[in-house]
Amino acid sequence: MIEQMFDWGDGMAVLYVKLEGLYAGLERTRSMSAGAVIVVRDNRVMDFCSRARKRGVRCAMPSGHARRCVPGASVVEFDPARYKRVHLEILPRLGVELAPQVEVVAPERIFIRLGVREEVRRTASRLPQLVPDDMGH
Repeated sequence: MIEQMFDWGDGMAVLYVKLEGLYAGLERTRSMSAGAVIVVRDNRVMDFCSRARKRGVRCAMPSGHARRCVPGASVVEFDPARYKRVHLEILPRLGVELAPQVEVVAPERIFIRLGVREEVRRTASRLPQLVPDDMGH
């Protein structure tokens, strides 16, 4: 979930967060599927669940290759119209709960300005606990 932390040298730190599996989790919740879920866009893997990751699926992989990695997986074409606005706002909302300065890159990616470096690890460790159980993660 937490990708990288940048230290600007002035005692301030910025945390880059990516909520991997956001769309796969939403698709699993929508379809009530118990199996692996892979979300594709333009015949390339865009997102996937942890089961698919364990079988070798990676972002930007051709969808046909992903299907061979995880036979029987539910492969879904990405369509943002299927997702509720509240689901797409989850990570930005969680970021704001941690710090007042959040830059949204995409629904699944944000930058959070956390403040002094000593607070960073403690603050960042709270983020996974804030993700609701019904998100499919």
